[in-house]
Amino acid sequence: MSSATRPGDVVGTDDRVAALAQTLRDSPGPLLPRAAGTKDALSTPPAGASPLDVRALNGVIDYDPAELTFTAMAATPVREIVELLAAQRQYLPFDPPWADAGASLGGTVAPECQVLGATGTAAFEISSSGYGCSTARGA
Repeated sequence: MSSATRPGDVVGTDDRVAALAQTLRDSPGPLLPRAAGTKDALSTPPAGASPLDVRALNGVIDYDPAELTFTAMAATPVREIVELLAAQRQYLPFDPPWADAGASLGGTVAPECQVLGATGTAAFEISSSGYGCSTARGA
């Protein structure tokens, strides 16, 4: 029996994403996504940016140890990912900063991956050979 989880195992994922999408549509100005807040001192928010609480967007959606892949929402604590992988004698290909302080996956990879505009999308990929970011615009 596989220990992999499948999409949809995170209860309410669609509702959480829908609520966030509505907040984005209703916002009159720039938003600053924030989950654990472990790296607030490392950045300066844009003028007029409103905080956007994304803590509800957490949990592992998919994990397949045989394929060495996982999919998790942005506010998932990195410590949770590290523990999940360790149970299968696996690990991330980088040493995530502030994992023990509660850093989220999104906050850990955000410096590597900037979403380009309101219609841009980005995917962060972690594999045994490293990690990287790709966007709909090819950046």
